[in-house]
Amino acid sequence: MPDRRQLKILHGPSNVASVASVLARAQRARGLNAHAVCHTPGRGVSPDFVLGQRGSAGKRFVPFLLTEFPGYDVFHFYYDETYFGRSFGEINALQKLGKKVVLTFLGCDVRDAKKELQKTTPTMCQDCWPAGCSRNRMQLLAAAKKADAVFVTTPDLLEYVPNAKWLPLPAAADLIPMHSARPREWTLEDPLTVFHAPTDPQKKGTIYLQAAIEKLAAAGRPIRLTLAQEAGQEEIWQQAIVCDVAVDQILAGVYGTFGAEMMLAGLPLINRIDESVWSESPSGIINADPNTIEAVLTQVLDGQIDLKAAASAAKAYAARHNAEIVSTQFDAIYESRGEPV
Repeated sequence: MPDRRQLKILHGPSNVASVASVLARAQRARGLNAHAVCHTPGRGVSPDFVLGQRGSAGKRFVPFLLTEFPGYDVFHFYYDETYFGRSFGEINALQKLGKKVVLTFLGCDVRDAKKELQKTTPTMCQDCWPAGCSRNRMQLLAAAKKADAVFVTTPDLLEYVPNAKWLPLPAAADLIPMHSARPREWTLEDPLTVFHAPTDPQKKGTIYLQAAIEKLAAAGRPIRLTLAQEAGQEEIWQQAIVCDVAVDQILAGVYGTFGAEMMLAGLPLINRIDESVWSESPSGIINADPNTIEAVLTQVLDGQIDLKAAASAAKAYAARHNAEIVSTQFDAIYESRGEPV
């Protein structure tokens, strides 16, 4: 393969949670020749080039396929599709041409909903309807056995892709407003403003959070919810900066990109943490699920939970999500020869 710094790295075509575009951006910052070419801009950091939706992408896709695509050395595919659809049939052909193929799965592409629903603990699958599971999950698992490297973005997914490695969700740390920009720190004399920005309210447990806050407010407790649903990244930051605590999700047992960004920004984070799937329990995160969220918020209001200490611990823990640090996990793959990593 070419010298590592001359490698051309392609990320796409899905840009779920901006992972493809953030990693490409971080790799370029480290001197690598990486690009994110995706079907849609996504929410957050935009890719370098947008092909358009599959049905209308022909005018952009065909020239890209004929002129740019063959020149890449590393192909990093995300979620449940490649540039040729959802069969993943081109992996063998790319590898025969001396290319590297890397796969990253992000959740509903490989998660087994039937197995999840048999669990006695909360799961994001319990309220997901219509079901968001990928229809070609078995093809994805077969493709995972062929790829040069496979990653998952949350550790719970290792149950379904055991040959994968956990890749901490990358965040563009330089774009995240720091804690010092916040106008105030919450005290017991202030109303508590809870921030929540769900990409999918059913999977995030939004209804349980809303119900808990409504009940507390009806009882006269000084608490309110700022809900930033379907908001752009800039709007999310503008709203987050004046809130006191963020809630990512209280069903899945893992946090997502939003949670990582909130921690990096210095906001305390409430999230359900399933300690059985973490080799190291995330520091600073305030654990809550649908059954305990009201009690946890009450503890915050009563001063029994130190938000400042939680935010400080979570921010230190979340440093591992800095995209430039995350991107180094691929260096050995690019440098390897012959055998898959």
